[in-house]
Amino acid sequence: MKTKLTLLLLLAAFSVLYAKAQTCIDCTGSTISKGSCAIGRNNNSTGTASIAIGCNLHATASNTLLMGWGLKGNYKLKDTIPNSIMLGVGSNIPSITILKKNIIPTQPAFTGIGTINPRQMLHIDGNVLISGTYSYLMFESATPSLNGNFGIRYTEGHNVGLNFFIPSNEPIVRNDTATTNSLLFIKTNGHIGIGTTNPSTKLHVEGGILSTSLTTSKNITVGGNIKINSLAGNTKKMLLINPNGTLEATGELYITSDGNVGIGTIVTNNYKLAVNGNLCAEKMVVELMDDNEWPDYVFDESYKMSDLYQIENYIKQNRHLPDIPSAEEISETGIDLGKMNMILLQKIEEVTLMLIKQQKEIDTLKTQLNSIHKP
Repeated sequence: MKTKLTLLLLLAAFSVLYAKAQTCIDCTGSTISKGSCAIGRNNNSTGTASIAIGCNLHATASNTLLMGWGLKGNYKLKDTIPNSIMLGVGSNIPSITILKKNIIPTQPAFTGIGTINPRQMLHIDGNVLISGTYSYLMFESATPSLNGNFGIRYTEGHNVGLNFFIPSNEPIVRNDTATTNSLLFIKTNGHIGIGTTNPSTKLHVEGGILSTSLTTSKNITVGGNIKINSLAGNTKKMLLINPNGTLEATGELYITSDGNVGIGTIVTNNYKLAVNGNLCAEKMVVELMDDNEWPDYVFDESYKMSDLYQIENYIKQNRHLPDIPSAEEISETGIDLGKMNMILLQKIEEVTLMLIKQQKEIDTLKTQLNSIHKP
């Protein structure tokens, strides 16, 4: 049987190659053009150098090979595309198509499954089923390797799911349940693991995460530290949080790489906390860097105060108290609350000492006045 089929194919190829006559073998009801060949019944092989092998075939394009069987009437298996090989069964559309789209001799033809117009080396229009336990789908770069450079497989055993992995150079064993070199694992319950084959949540990552944008409607649980590098190409921007919870290039909360925080502003002016807006706090504590800065020194006997006449002259010239910043300075640099409270306390202590001194002078004058008017 095999020898007979081989002879028939050779005969068909010979007749088409030389295009001297049409060849018809067991071709009842067939239509054949010169230089074409039909093997089987009810075949139309009318294209130049076309070959139809089977029954109920319709090969009308040039340089074609059509094999299989179609149905009668308008449901013949058809090949209407030049420079192609098609194979089909029980339909007017072929299941497999091999199509040469150009005349470049060093480029192979495209193969289509479920399509008569393949656009890549293998083009599948329809579903694909890979069956069998521990079946692999391998990808290989230009450098050949034993098992390819990247693999996808469905695994069973203690972890059931789809494993995206880097194959080893060892021969693959059919019952291999090893999970080494796993890059991404999708369990049948929908959990996704990166760096782990046993994800316990919807997204389980073992290792670091680098993201330019992160949006979540649920809580994020982190077992270790969170490190967020600069965003949007700005080396100063580390973290920005918008009111909708997204991390983006602009936001309401701004943290710089040197630890400064801006709320409502990205301009911190090197302050550790810059707030553009109102600030409400039940209690605020300002700690002094140096205890000697607190103005208890005003009560030291060696402390020298300006007299009221000196202060009066200073006010006339500068229109503000000594040691108090002017309105221009406040508008430019703001108010240092800690320093300002110390200055104000210093002034209160100085005024208190002055009042005590004045009260003593008043008491002395009263005594002297009473002694003069004493009867």
